[in-house]
Amino acid sequence: MNLKKPEIAGDLKRYAASFREDDVLESLFKNTANVSIQSVSIDKGHKTTNGLSLANVQLAVTVNSKDQLVSFLDYLTSPSNSKRYIIKSIDYPYDLSMPGGSANISLGMYYYE
Repeated sequence: MNLKKPEIAGDLKRYAASFREDDVLESLFKNTANVSIQSVSIDKGHKTTNGLSLANVQLAVTVNSKDQLVSFLDYLTSPSNSKRYIIKSIDYPYDLSMPGGSANISLGMYYYE
């Protein structure tokens, strides 16, 4: 494996940082132009069998449209994000007569400890 390749170095940087709640909050609130975050819950989680740790992040958000929610989820799971989030579950009751609404999102965040 060539660690000098930018894509590999970027992936390692996303996992190598220690768990810090302030860094997690900064990454969550960095791109919320069309999303209102109502609540955040973060816990350190547990170490997985692959050696990485998996933190749990719970979000309650309000959006004006489904597209805004999709855009926010794309940002969270983007390879260019400083943190490595995965979507564990999402609860978004969608009503065609009301394009906006609230969503409860459960994320996992990998990190190295």
